[in-house]
Amino acid sequence: MLGDPHAREAVRDGLEDGRTGSRAGQLVKRAAQPAGLQDLADTDDTVILRERLAAAGPDDDVLTGAEEDAYRRTVDRHIAMWALSDPLARFIYDGDR
Repeated sequence: MLGDPHAREAVRDGLEDGRTGSRAGQLVKRAAQPAGLQDLADTDDTVILRERLAAAGPDDDVLTGAEEDAYRRTVDRHIAMWALSDPLARFIYDGDR
């Protein structure tokens, strides 16, 4: 809907006003959060974790040090996307820091 040139005027205004902090712009940013999480490109970390999941048995839930580091970096990346790279907002979603 956001990319449709025939979208309703409110959606088009939101896209245009996204940088100004208007309410419509904030709506567009919030709508982009879940889409952005689903559209993040693979990294070496996500490949490591995906391979780990594929090889893991039903009771295998202990990560190696390297896998744990990959997991932390992946979580940090997702938190940054969800918080729209706001360095202070990230702490709302990450209670471990």
